[in-house]
Amino acid sequence: MLKTIALVDLFRERSGLVASARVLRACAGSAVRKALSDLETASLVIHRRFNRSYGVFAGSDFDIEQAVEDAYDMAGALDYDRLSDLAGFHPVIAKRHYHETGALRWFRTAIVSPGALADAVHRHEPAHGSAGAFLLVLPADGDSSGEVDRHVAESLAGEHSYEPAIGVPQRLSWGVSALARDLSALEYVRDHTPALQGDSVARIEVEGRITALREHISRELHRALEDAVWRTSARDPAILSPAQLNGLASDIADERYHAAPRVHNELLNRVKPSSNAVAAQNALLRLMVLGEGEPRLGIEGFPAEGGLFASLIEAAGLYRFGTGGWHFTPPDSDDDPCRLAAIWAEAERVLTEDVPGTVPVSDIWQAWRNPPFGVKNGLMPVLTAAFMLSMRHRLAFYRDGVFQPRLTDLDMQVLSRHPSDIQLRWMVLPQESREMLAELAAVVRDMDGANALVDLQPIDVARGLIAIHDRLPDWTRKTAHLSASARAVRQMFKRASDPNRLIFDDIPEELSSADDSTPAAVARRVREGLGELEEAFPAMLHRLREGLLSALRVPNAAAPTLEELQSRAENVRGLGSDHREEAFAVRL
Repeated sequence: MLKTIALVDLFRERSGLVASARVLRACAGSAVRKALSDLETASLVIHRRFNRSYGVFAGSDFDIEQAVEDAYDMAGALDYDRLSDLAGFHPVIAKRHYHETGALRWFRTAIVSPGALADAVHRHEPAHGSAGAFLLVLPADGDSSGEVDRHVAESLAGEHSYEPAIGVPQRLSWGVSALARDLSALEYVRDHTPALQGDSVARIEVEGRITALREHISRELHRALEDAVWRTSARDPAILSPAQLNGLASDIADERYHAAPRVHNELLNRVKPSSNAVAAQNALLRLMVLGEGEPRLGIEGFPAEGGLFASLIEAAGLYRFGTGGWHFTPPDSDDDPCRLAAIWAEAERVLTEDVPGTVPVSDIWQAWRNPPFGVKNGLMPVLTAAFMLSMRHRLAFYRDGVFQPRLTDLDMQVLSRHPSDIQLRWMVLPQESREMLAELAAVVRDMDGANALVDLQPIDVARGLIAIHDRLPDWTRKTAHLSASARAVRQMFKRASDPNRLIFDDIPEELSSADDSTPAAVARRVREGLGELEEAFPAMLHRLREGLLSALRVPNAAAPTLEELQSRAENVRGLGSDHREEAFAVRL
């Protein structure tokens, strides 16, 4: 019998058999009970209660059973988070939802006690990247099936930020709590018993018991998961197979993220794209601002950024050929295969709620990330760039609070890495502002014949006014020989950094008067000020010319008199010692 126990115990890791009384009876018949009793009395074998098997006594004097009994009170209460870790449940995947939308949604599977169920449901917030949780109720000692049902009903009642799914094992698995307490006691003995440090035999025995208990608990928990009855607030209770659990997860994900875009791209439609995917994304973002107007943004062949363009932009109809060539357009509500119109509308809502201030792009990302959209982080930069380019006629762009007249590849780099550093402002104009815009647009058209100003947008009008100011000579930008109104107009345009603020705040505030503050009067003062600035340098040159000719006693600027002046200058060249007079004669 002793040899049989030793052999079975020796090969238990590979065979899966333990030297239990049943196995030993198959080996030695009915005399097993008496032989085991004699061997145990002689301290030649030990009985392992945790798996009801026998092993050869290896010579340790450490009483594991007594140590475990003493550790029960010290091990603490049942830790349900630890049970979830021991179970090692795989997340439940919403597979159908993934195939339809391209977004992978997973549900965490956790173990909770009946008493903590309501709090777990109402306080639970899905982890970043997850869509919710499947909660498996594990009763403790003393919990009846009626109490468990009551806790489940209370947890499902009321409003929830997400639809919870609660599973109740049919067998209720009361034995798992006892096994978990044994495991906690054994781990306490292992970690807090100094006698084990010098007893390798007892230490190996304790570790073996801990490993076996963990495996036993994991099997019991998986069995509880397989025969659990799952309940939700909107569905009838049912026992679900793994495939049916995935179907339930897809149903919940469809309801929670009913406005999710349908973007089938494995590289970016995820929470954290790979470094190669990010490199392709950055290349596409650069081409979106530098290659607009070219077919396929100028992409030749099928590089990685070409695949992103085809699946994210071309498939969604965001880049189309129309009047003026290829350009970005917002999604068509009637033809929206990727369902992007909803997130465009949500971005507009975020921007218009905070008018007249600017809104960081990170706020738009947060709105897109939340239900019912659930956009993955990897898609944010490309979709945001497409939104900004397709809605540029209604947006003003800022980088670190400074207005940018147009998007550049630098803005795209900042957008992908630090979205909060890029701000947007939605152009919402009341009637008075529209009148001011129209009057100032007329000023631009009259003073700059090359600018037809087709789009009556604040940014275009402001850009036209600034262009008139920027082409002024340096002398005009610095001279004090101007009227007070012209100097005020010059100073206003010099410090301009925001089209909305320039047109709707600075110009009316600086150029309004108590007598007449209508948009037409303000625009007239802008026209007069810019007109004086444009004429200042030519007028100065005319005065200088006239004064110079008068001082040289030249009656007029006719060709013969100028030739005579040049002849006089030629006569005096090289005669004087004053270098300034010599230089003046050379110039004449």
